[in-house]
Amino acid sequence: MEMPERKMKQYQSKIDELSGHLMAQELALGLRKRQRTKEAKSVFTKAISWLVTEALAANIGNSTGSFSVSRNKNHYAKENPDRTGLVPWGLSYETAISDPKTNTGALESLLDGGFLRETRRGNYNRGGDLSKSKVTQYAATKKLLEYCKDVQDQSLFIPKPDTETIILKAPVPNESDQVEKALREYPDTPSSNQMREYLKLINQNMLSHWYDLYVADDTYVLMQKEIATRRARNKQDKDKLQPVNLSKRTLHQAVLGNEDAYDRILGHEHRDLPKQIFNACLNASKELKRPPRGTKISPTGKTWKDIKRCLFTAHPQIKEAFFTD
Repeated sequence: MEMPERKMKQYQSKIDELSGHLMAQELALGLRKRQRTKEAKSVFTKAISWLVTEALAANIGNSTGSFSVSRNKNHYAKENPDRTGLVPWGLSYETAISDPKTNTGALESLLDGGFLRETRRGNYNRGGDLSKSKVTQYAATKKLLEYCKDVQDQSLFIPKPDTETIILKAPVPNESDQVEKALREYPDTPSSNQMREYLKLINQNMLSHWYDLYVADDTYVLMQKEIATRRARNKQDKDKLQPVNLSKRTLHQAVLGNEDAYDRILGHEHRDLPKQIFNACLNASKELKRPPRGTKISPTGKTWKDIKRCLFTAHPQIKEAFFTD
């Protein structure tokens, strides 16, 4: 299911109009002394389109729907910020989020213009427990919803901008000598380039169709309300109970190297067993004290403790993701 070209142009026209308004706003507020160049205007409009589309899509079916944007400049690779996957390809932190020299940027301009509002301030926990760190969340304001009332539904059909699909999150020491996970630069290899091409083909195919949950409109609204109710009751799992955004239909993965993801755990002769264990440990909400149900580890000659150690050694980049649901 694709959006007709006429509606696509209608949506883009609205984005272009809003982008022009915000660039004029920058000059009127004295934040910039001169207009952006033609190329810079195009990049700025791309950033506005990305943020507005996220906000409108999050609001559909859920009036309190929001989306996350990291404002921590340290999370963005200095030379290639789009390599982190936090912003679409071709955007920088300064253009998409905030330029510290002028206090401008797509996100800043949308906030200044009253088109977006902050719903949860982000915070970085320096105590070592990164589960307590939060990313800032934003939502569309009534002003933005009114401005886009004729095109909001089309935000679900807008092709998502290309972003990095091979993302490396690796442990690094921070200023407090703690170890934290960070989005890292990495040199491309034939393997990573091939993975990126495969993901591109998969995502293009997924975006050319409409994969959806078959639920009636009324049921969808009730489902979102039920999620909101459960979030209010269960503060501990609040971040896990997010509104269902049916516009998110693409994939990305971490760089794991050239060796098979499962062979590297216990060897090729036991490949099927590590595959079961890998997925069970990745989806478990707490550490498993014994092998997953239905698995037999006796042929390996290793204890369950040994196998978990092999799992962590084989996948150090995502070690912290195991047993986290």
